[in-house]
Amino acid sequence: MKKKLSKVLALVLCLCLILALGACGSSTPTTTAAPTTTKAPETQAPQTTEAPAPTVPEIDYPTKPITVIVGYGAGGGTDLIVRKLVEIMSEDLGQPINVQNVPGGSGSTAGIQVNSTPSDGYTILAGPANMASPWRTSNYCDLGWENWFACLGATAAHAVLVPKDSQFKTIQDFVEYCKAHPGELKWGHSGFGSMNQTSGDMMLKYLGLEATSIPYGGGSEVATKLLAGEIDFTWLAFNECPDFIASGDLRALAIMRPEDVTVDAVTGSYTVPSFPKAYPATEPLQGILSWGLHIKRDTDPQIVAKLVRSFIKATEDQRYIDYLASINVTPACRYGQASDELTSFLEAFVSWGLADLGMAAEGVSPADFDIPRVEDFKFPANDKAKNAIPWPEL
Repeated sequence: MKKKLSKVLALVLCLCLILALGACGSSTPTTTAAPTTTKAPETQAPQTTEAPAPTVPEIDYPTKPITVIVGYGAGGGTDLIVRKLVEIMSEDLGQPINVQNVPGGSGSTAGIQVNSTPSDGYTILAGPANMASPWRTSNYCDLGWENWFACLGATAAHAVLVPKDSQFKTIQDFVEYCKAHPGELKWGHSGFGSMNQTSGDMMLKYLGLEATSIPYGGGSEVATKLLAGEIDFTWLAFNECPDFIASGDLRALAIMRPEDVTVDAVTGSYTVPSFPKAYPATEPLQGILSWGLHIKRDTDPQIVAKLVRSFIKATEDQRYIDYLASINVTPACRYGQASDELTSFLEAFVSWGLADLGMAAEGVSPADFDIPRVEDFKFPANDKAKNAIPWPEL
């Protein structure tokens, strides 16, 4: 009896085990179905994050040709660099970019003209980083660096240039003669308040020299007048007159670079000595020269961002890099706060440089505009800098 009961219990246990296994097997579809349920939101998540994008469509710009107004004469360093830069930008933006030259008032004539146009990105100013630096203290106009977004795409160094038949064969010859004959030599520049005038006069001051300055409309005109014998020397960057340097018609006596430079002219190769190495007092004049585009600061941020992106792309283009190398200029790509800091510093450098040389407008001081001296400079330098319209995100 006990044996029969044991057999019955064993049979019952086996049946229960079989049923349990069957139940586990039947639950498999439920287990495999679970990932289907959890995957649904994963495929929908990107749609949720991407949805807002169409609410901020990219602005339809440009839809017509753009005009770039250079504040200096045709054929000068600023003009040559800007024309190559905008030629490449034009390809990227899909519209022609026409360049006009409006020299005068250290670029302020062009600045006033551009400022009077709508802030729509179709009229852009072009010039050096210091372009607006002297405008207020020279009583040209009430505009400063903070009115523009400066996109700076090239940099170079000033040099003392003389005609090939000049009596000066070395920088030492030049300095010794100038010291012995104060005020006798005449030198040309791109206008009072321009970087080459301000830094050129400061170069003379650092060396204890005196010369008579003659203003012209731009670097190319200065070079032409130098060759014509109207002036004895000039203080220009190589890119202001590359053809004359390459031909050997103009000769460099010294250059504002930390090392010597070799010039391969048609008349033969020669070494241009480093000015700061020969005369350490001139060292503060290194690294202050650069050029680019100046966009009105109250322009639509989307337009500004599109222009800046195109500018960056152009400065990285090999054609642009090769062209700058051919005119002894170094490529650069400065924008954003780095640009603001440089242009603000140059405002102090140029404004106080003119004031200390007695060349600011009568009765006007940089202090009237809360412009600090170079030794006291710290960005942001004043309320104008603090309240400037910020650069857009790119």
